[in-house]
Amino acid sequence: MKNSCLSFGLLILLTTPSQAGVFTLTGVDGGKGANIQYYHNGITAGGFAGVILGKYNSVSVSPLFCVDLFTDINYGNYDSDPLTPNLVRHEDRAAWLYINRLSTVVSADTGLALQVAIWDIVHDGGDGLAAGAGLVNSSATSLIGLTQIQIDLATAYILESQGHSVTSGVSIYQNFNQTTHAGAQNLIGVQAPVPEPTSLFMAAAGGAGIVLARLRAKKA
Repeated sequence: MKNSCLSFGLLILLTTPSQAGVFTLTGVDGGKGANIQYYHNGITAGGFAGVILGKYNSVSVSPLFCVDLFTDINYGNYDSDPLTPNLVRHEDRAAWLYINRLSTVVSADTGLALQVAIWDIVHDGGDGLAAGAGLVNSSATSLIGLTQIQIDLATAYILESQGHSVTSGVSIYQNFNQTTHAGAQNLIGVQAPVPEPTSLFMAAAGGAGIVLARLRAKKA
């Protein structure tokens, strides 16, 4: 019976490692994005639209893009759960765009445009931008000051993504403030790294030590 308990403990540790970890926002790539303003329900706000740099459990998962439009995030560490793209929010369509058009992001205009396309897909079903105005949806939102080049690029990205879906190869990093546990900006990026076999073995060995310690305590 004691051996059975030990084996069961090892099995859990080896097959169900925790996916929650630490996401670190380290910076932005100013050469592949730019600051923009948006108008939302009567309030003008602003932020960076383009490539974001970050790590998950100290491993780079850049380049990253924002998924949400109205949620703040600052440089630093966050509790994070890497999730599969959500079909209801059309994140799978955004994931296809990320995987298949990331190679075209070579300038501030293309980085900004891909970000705007992701926002339109997630927040407005990817139905396209109103000419000259930017993102327009049921939340009375519009992006201000986009150039015609940026609008055309974003529109092309949105059109290319229609009918496409990807749920693997990328992760949606759901981030939380480590102190308040309030939700922070979700980001789409390179798929979260899988723990190496050595790490899993060490975790299993640690679990085995705990089980053995408990068994010894019971004998005593």
